[in-house]
Amino acid sequence: MVEALQFWSDLGFTKDDIGKVVRKNPDLLLEWSGGMLRSVLSSMQRVGSGKRELLDLFLNYPNLRSEDVGWNISTGARFLDDIGMSRDDVKKFLDSHGWIFGAAPMKATSTILGQLNVGKARLRRIIMEEPRQLMNYKIGSKVSRLPRCKPDPCVKEKREFLRRIGFVEGSEDMEKALKAIRGKGANLQDKYNKLVEKGLDPEDVAHMVKMAPRILNQKTDAIAYKISFLVHVAGYPLSPPAAFPRYLEFTVHKSKLKMLMYSWLLQRGLAAPQLTLSTVLASSETEFTKAHVYKVPMGREVWWKFKQEGGSFGQEEIRWLRHRVHLGR
Repeated sequence: MVEALQFWSDLGFTKDDIGKVVRKNPDLLLEWSGGMLRSVLSSMQRVGSGKRELLDLFLNYPNLRSEDVGWNISTGARFLDDIGMSRDDVKKFLDSHGWIFGAAPMKATSTILGQLNVGKARLRRIIMEEPRQLMNYKIGSKVSRLPRCKPDPCVKEKREFLRRIGFVEGSEDMEKALKAIRGKGANLQDKYNKLVEKGLDPEDVAHMVKMAPRILNQKTDAIAYKISFLVHVAGYPLSPPAAFPRYLEFTVHKSKLKMLMYSWLLQRGLAAPQLTLSTVLASSETEFTKAHVYKVPMGREVWWKFKQEGGSFGQEEIRWLRHRVHLGR
């Protein structure tokens, strides 16, 4: 009992948080040891969730067994991957809704698709718009067939937008883009215009959309921020996004963390200057650390320090990066 209470306290939960959990599930202190709780939290952290999701899990589903939680979450992550959700979207989803998966095992992906009578794209939209729908897809739950979806009124607008920027009607590139991008034609045009306003050549932007159409699924402000960050903080010219448009699909956190580590290495002469954007960002974390971090003195320690701080930029690093691109204040 004492060990379990200490666990919640060590994680930084307030007395009110702990009180809510105990009132909801008084047996928790008797049946769950601190070791069990740590095991569950470790499983949740591996798929991107954390202590807040752990609290939600116990508040919403008090009758849990520790050995089931990690398996349920892993199964849920595989389900999101099975329906075609991108790696970044899976990470974001688990960050905010991982506790939903921890509560009970999901039905097989093929079973859910068959019972709902939907395709993977429609199921992705349903889950992204209303994550709690996943509770209806657990093993043992009854799933009703969904009504047929009306034709998407945005398809015509999207086709017109793609034609305007140089796509050929009926081409493989256009069909690929129509499946990948969301939103109305006017919104897509605004995002295209924002990339051009940031200094990219219109033909380069059209090429970027062909290479990575999902870049237009982001908010306009997010696109503007990532371009500004790349140019004014990291010191890259505008040409890399055109050659490697997938940069715009990466989360800001992922970009910052690797850029911060790369800047630390550059500052000490431990990395080749001006590596391509794809070299710095496209590799997995394992590949990046093996190639650029673990081979240098203090690299491992600095990487984990930055990672624990969430990839945030301190004033020293910002001043150095600004000086590197002649933006010092």
